[in-house]
Amino acid sequence: MEKLDEEDRSVIPLHSDLEGKIALFGEAKHVFEKHGYVFGGNWDYHCGCFDSILHRDGGETVYLRVPFCVVDGELDRYDAHIQFETPYIVNHIV
Repeated sequence: MEKLDEEDRSVIPLHSDLEGKIALFGEAKHVFEKHGYVFGGNWDYHCGCFDSILHRDGGETVYLRVPFCVVDGELDRYDAHIQFETPYIVNHIV
């Protein structure tokens, strides 16, 4: 899981009311996917993120990333409890 580094100029934190909120993984995944987010591919059983593409041009992609950690259960289970961390915008260049 990519950690938020506020010193990195390609990462812009977005402090919001979502930070610290707890939800069921399965319900959150359904809501985020309904709004065009994908469950990020870089996850483990303790942390993950939902990603949305804001802009893509050539090899550059700008994402809105909503990270979270599991506070009860395992991430591959619908009933796992997750706690949201600080959302951020990240710029990936390949």
